[in-house]
Amino acid sequence: MKPILLAILFAALAPPVHSQMIGSDPVVQPFCALYNDPALKPVAESMCEGRLLRTFAGFANELVAFTKMLPIVAVECGQPSAFYDRTKGTIFICYELARAVLDRIARESGPGGNARPQIVAGALFFVFAHELGHAAINLHRLQVAGSEEDAADKIGALLLTHMADRNPEAARDWAAG
Repeated sequence: MKPILLAILFAALAPPVHSQMIGSDPVVQPFCALYNDPALKPVAESMCEGRLLRTFAGFANELVAFTKMLPIVAVECGQPSAFYDRTKGTIFICYELARAVLDRIARESGPGGNARPQIVAGALFFVFAHELGHAAINLHRLQVAGSEEDAADKIGALLLTHMADRNPEAARDWAAG
């Protein structure tokens, strides 16, 4: 990575400062949309009532300084996906993606097919960190050399590295995910 991009990245990842807050509220805010497909109920509950989205938002508020609100919305999309919508300034995490990750990890975990929640969360954490990378690129107007997808992956990996430094036990589960 070029030195300028690294300097910008480290500036964007600086410890939180008072400019990160709008009033007394954290800038990155989780929201849960309603869903129609009853098969999504377990993952919707896990993401919303199980605090997964709040954990994502807390993670983002600790590591990246944004000056305007960045909603993270769990939503039914009709397909497994996650994306940052530049026009809305919002990260969307689809319930179907969480279900697909859970199903795949359960299949790969062998007999009984029970996926440890930490491993599922780890897989979703990287997806979230990648989308947070897109938001940082857009909101901080970062210049990227090459593909924005590659840059978002690198920012996501860097964000997870910072979180792993704070919680080494969780880092093993994230890596497994």
